[in-house]
Amino acid sequence: MTTIAPCTCTEHQLYHVGCDCGHEEAWYAAPKDTVRVWPKGYAHQDGTQIFKVLAGTETGEIEAKVRRVFGSWASISSITRYDPNPVTVSEAQARYYTLHDNT
Repeated sequence: MTTIAPCTCTEHQLYHVGCDCGHEEAWYAAPKDTVRVWPKGYAHQDGTQIFKVLAGTETGEIEAKVRRVFGSWASISSITRYDPNPVTVSEAQARYYTLHDNT
């Protein structure tokens, strides 16, 4: 069985010079979810670590990746899911929401 080394193309190589890394092009183009992790398992002065996963990755798979990368004590602080339909707000609504009068 032959193991193919992971592609090490940079974005510059992918788009300007040329590099045979179709899977990396797909990674850069795909929507992603943002995961924030407490590496020590709790709120710590070192803060959270942030990494990206493909949008729609199941929580169990993300948890397994967190344990693999950061160790068994790490805990997920938050997962920000990609939203393909962001909410649009009109100028009038934006002014209304920024009145700062707690209404």
